[in-house]
Amino acid sequence: MTNKRDLVVSVVATFCLTSCLFMIARVGSLGSYDPWIDTNDDGKIRIDDVLTVASAFGTNGEPINKTALLLDLQAKMDSLNASLVDLEAYFETRINTLNATLVEQQSRISDLETQLIILNATKLGKPDYDSDWISINKGDTLTFYHNLTTTDVLVYLVGKYSDYSTPYIHQKDYGSTVSGLNRYGAVWHDLTETSIKVDRESTDSNWQYIRVMIWKIPQ
Repeated sequence: MTNKRDLVVSVVATFCLTSCLFMIARVGSLGSYDPWIDTNDDGKIRIDDVLTVASAFGTNGEPINKTALLLDLQAKMDSLNASLVDLEAYFETRINTLNATLVEQQSRISDLETQLIILNATKLGKPDYDSDWISINKGDTLTFYHNLTTTDVLVYLVGKYSDYSTPYIHQKDYGSTVSGLNRYGAVWHDLTETSIKVDRESTDSNWQYIRVMIWKIPQ
């Protein structure tokens, strides 16, 4: 059986070879290139392709609808392209949503920072400058060098009377008080970026010590 099949293959191959050589000799080419016949995909129709077809002579199987196969592949490519377009649109929508959310969050952060600045300014905390208690005579003017390099500050001035067994801390007559020929209290003035001055009135009896505390106001 095998010898008979081999004989048939040999006859067919010889016939095909002879026919091809004959046609090549006469015409040089039978027509345009057909990639479905190019069995080894080398871009040329040669005797190798003919022999490959001849060697399969007499075999049976399920045929392939090449046109349907190409159409199916094209449909799958179109479906993938459509999915890609949908995916790009989805990501673009998500990115726009995230950008809008980011802008909103940045606005909220800015508001929180403003509130934090206000909170820090109002809760005070440790002063940026503290003179501690300094003795001052009646009618004197003292200069305190805070060196904060700004006049955007909150100044807090307190006095202390120390003749009692328990020192009396106060702001009595703060800013000075005039009563007849007498002047009482203390007042700060001439604030600069590096210094501040404090006066004690000439007939005052309560501001034996003064203390200046200064906080910078955040900008």
